Amino acid sequence: MDSTLMTRFEYSERRIINNRYRRNRQLKQRLLISAFVLTLFVVLAFILFSTKSMASNDEALFKYYKSVQIKSGDTLYDLSLEYVNPTMNDTESFINEVMYINNLDEDYHLYEGNYIIVPYYDTYAG
Repeated sequence: MDSTLMTRFEYSERRIINNRYRRNRQLKQRLLISAFVLTLFVVLAFILFSTKSMASNDEALFKYYKSVQIKSGDTLYDLSLEYVNPTMNDTESFINEVMYINNLDEDYHLYEGNYIIVPYYDTYAG
C-alpha cells in the first residue's frame, strides 16, 4: 500500500510540476509575442511620423488675398503668371478662383484703374 500511495503522490507532484512548467512556457511565449507586437507598433509609428516630417521639411505656404489695380493691357492670364504658385496651383484654377472671388462671368472685361482681388501664397504666417 505504501508503494501505491507513493506512486500516486509522485504522479500528482509530477503533474503539478509539468503544469507549472507549461504555464511558465506559455507566459514566456505571450510576453515574447507582446514585446514583438509592441516593437512592430513602435517601428511602424516611427516610419509613419518620419515620412510626415520629411514631407513637412518644405516651407509651409499660406494663402493670402490682395487687391490689385488693373493696368492697361492686363489680363487674368498675365496676373496668374505673376501670382500663381506652381507647386500649389495652376493657371486655369487661379483664373477660375479670381473669377469666383470677384463675381466675374465668362464675358468679363478688365478695365484700367479698377481693382480685383487675387490670391497669392507666401511663407510668412502673420
